[in-house]
Amino acid sequence: MRQRIWYLAKAYGLLVLTFMAAKLAFMFFNREGHDVSMGDVASVIYHGASLDLSTALYFLIIPFLLVFVSVWWNREKVLRPIARTYNYIIATAFSLAFLADTSLYPFWGFKLDASCLQFLSTPGDAFASVDVGYVLIRLIILVVLAGFIGYLLNRADLKFKVCCHRWLTTIAMLVLLPLMIVGIRGGLDESTTNIGQVYYSQNQFLNHSAVNPVFSFLASFEKTASDNTDYQFMSDEECRNTLKGCFVTGATTDTLLTTQTPNIIVILMESAGGEFTELSGRADIMPNLNRLCREGIYFTNCYANSWRTDRGTLCTWSGYPSFPTTSVMKMPSKTQQLPNIARTLRDERDYSTHYLYGGDINFTNMRSYLVSGGFQQLTWKANYSSEEQRSANWGVRISRSEERVSRNAE
Repeated sequence: MRQRIWYLAKAYGLLVLTFMAAKLAFMFFNREGHDVSMGDVASVIYHGASLDLSTALYFLIIPFLLVFVSVWWNREKVLRPIARTYNYIIATAFSLAFLADTSLYPFWGFKLDASCLQFLSTPGDAFASVDVGYVLIRLIILVVLAGFIGYLLNRADLKFKVCCHRWLTTIAMLVLLPLMIVGIRGGLDESTTNIGQVYYSQNQFLNHSAVNPVFSFLASFEKTASDNTDYQFMSDEECRNTLKGCFVTGATTDTLLTTQTPNIIVILMESAGGEFTELSGRADIMPNLNRLCREGIYFTNCYANSWRTDRGTLCTWSGYPSFPTTSVMKMPSKTQQLPNIARTLRDERDYSTHYLYGGDINFTNMRSYLVSGGFQQLTWKANYSSEEQRSANWGVRISRSEERVSRNAE
C-alpha cells in the first residue's frame, strides 16, 4: 500500500514542479519591458500555487485509476506501458502549452486560451509574422522538452507488485478519492477553481505569470459559446428608431459638487429594484434609501443590464453589456481590456480604490476583473472571522461589512 501511495505522491509532486518551472521560464523569456525582482518571482510562484495544485490533480486521475486497478489486477505488462504512454502524452501536451503560451504572449498580451485553435485552419496566416528559423527552433524545443518531461514523469515508476493488503489499500484509495475531487474543485466554498484566484498585483504581467497555461487553455473552452443563438427581439428598423436621439455629441457638462475629488462610494444591491421604493409606492420597505433619494439626486432611467452577479458588476464598473450565453467576467483576456471606473479614478485623479465584498472574491473570476480594473485593495469573506463568515450563506451580512468599513476608515 505504501509503495502505491508513494508513487501517486511522487507523480503529483512532479506535475506541480513542472508547472512551477514553466512559470519561471515564462517570466524569463518575456521579461523584456517588465521590471521584475526576485521577490516578484517568489510572489508569482506563491500566488499561482493554488491553481497548479488543482490542475495537477486533473492529470493524476489516470495514474490513480491505474494504481486502483493494480490492487486487484496486477498485470505489469499491460499497466506499465499504459502508464508510460500516458506520461509522454501529457508531457507533449504540457510542452505544447508552455511553448505556445511563452511564444504567443509578446504578440497577444494575454494567456493561452482556445482562441489560438481558430488559426489552425489557416497556418500560413498564423506564421506570416515569423520566419522559418523561429518556427524550427520552437519545434526542436518542443521535442526536447516533451522528452525531458516525459522522462521525469516516468522516473516515478510504479512497481506493480502483488498487493498484500488489498482491502486496506482499497479503503485508503477510496479515502483519497473525495480529497482529490475537493482539490480539483478548489475547496468547498461557492467558487470553484478559476484563473482569477491567482490575480494579486496591479502589475498585469505578474498576474499573467501566475496563471497556469494548461488550466487557462482548458478553462477557455467553457467560456466560448458553442451555440451562438440570435435573439431577434425587434426588427433592425425598430431598433434604429428607438436609439435615434439617444447618442449626444458635444454636450456641455456641469456639476453639483463642491469639490473635484469627493469621496465616492458605490453600493451594489442585487434584487433591490425600484418596485421596493417610493417610486412604486412602497415607502415601508427601504425607508433610509427612500430618504437618500429625496435628499440627493435620484436617476430613474440609469441601467446596468444584468441577470447575474458577474454580469451586473461588470456592467456597472465597465459599462459593458451582458450576453445571454457568455459571462465576460470569466474571460480575463477580455476584461483586462475593458474600461473601468476604478482604474480611471486611480490613474487620472489619483484615487485610492478599495472593493468590499462579503462573499467569495474568486466567484466567477471576480478577483481578476477587479484587480485588472484598478482596485488596489480587496476585502472579502476571507478577511472576516469564521463566525462572521457563517452569518449568511453567501458571505458576511452587510451589517458586519459596514462595521469593517468603519474600522478601516478609522
